[in-house]
Amino acid sequence: MTTVKEVAKNGRSERPVLHLTQKTLETLSPKEKPYLVRDDEIKGLVVKVYPTGTMTFFSTC
Repeated sequence: MTTVKEVAKNGRSERPVLHLTQKTLETLSPKEKPYLVRDDEIKGLVVKVYPTGTMTFFSTC
C-alpha cells in the first residue's frame, strides 16, 4: 500500500492520500483521535476513521 501525505490547508497536520479500495479500508486501523484519508483517484472523496473503528465517507466538493 503506497501512502502519499499532503499537508492540510491549515498547515498543522498531514493527511494520507490512498487509493481507497475494500482491501485498503480493511487496513485502516483506529487511532486515539479521528483522522481523515483522501482518495487518490476520486477528487473530494474522503473517509474519516474514528477511534471506535467506524468509518464515515463524505465528499468535499
